[in-house]
Amino acid sequence: MGEVEVLAYDSTRFHGYPALADALSPALQRHGEVVIVAGSFADPLGAQLAHRHPGRVRALVMAASFIRAPLPFSGMGATLL
Repeated sequence: MGEVEVLAYDSTRFHGYPALADALSPALQRHGEVVIVAGSFADPLGAQLAHRHPGRVRALVMAASFIRAPLPFSGMGATLL
């Protein structure tokens, strides 16, 4: 079994997933192959990191996630709330 590294970031310092991916990319570059485990709101970040480092990311595990809104009009409903 390989080593586990938990990546943390200051959520007040970065604005948007691309900036977070920029900040976390050096951590991926310290390792050969990696498996990214991301959950909930970190899933888009995990997907961006996997996309940016296809030669390093062996797998992307996404928990409590969805690729698109699960209900047809959920975006409009969220706006009203």
